[in-house]
Amino acid sequence: MGAQISAMAGNKIKSQIQQTVGRITGLDPAAPLYEWPHIESLDDLLDPSDAIFVDVIHTNGRHLGMMTPAGHVDYYPNGGELQEGCAFWICSHLRACEFWTASVKKPDVFKAYSYKSWDEFLEGKIDKLEAFPMGIAASPNIPYGIYIVDPNNEYQKYITTRTTLMDSY
Repeated sequence: MGAQISAMAGNKIKSQIQQTVGRITGLDPAAPLYEWPHIESLDDLLDPSDAIFVDVIHTNGRHLGMMTPAGHVDYYPNGGELQEGCAFWICSHLRACEFWTASVKKPDVFKAYSYKSWDEFLEGKIDKLEAFPMGIAASPNIPYGIYIVDPNNEYQKYITTRTTLMDSY
């Protein structure tokens, strides 16, 4: 519920002290009671008006997380629904936190490409597109829109490196 609470806090700050929060990053914003069964109030949902820059990492859309774009920049690793190596929804939902943590440790670890859908990504050629970072390095300088991320190679390299480093202690 953190991303939705951040949206409410951003609205409260805007209405109470007429200031706008600089950035909100939604890590797989909650869908139950927000996106489905129906939306009660748009003020309760994370959206681009909640901060100067809103970026969202969708990892379990149509289940525990929202599938609907909610930021200036929306990232959909593995299409935004089920994540590699996850058998249960909660694993995919929590993967957003792992992606964020990995990006803090290595800001350029995840490359995102502008696509309209996961299917379009699977059919496309990424070598002709400009890549933008997902995670801590995301910024308002990135063209607004939807980005698809194929995190498998980068994430596996990160996990392998992290495991190797932890084993050495």
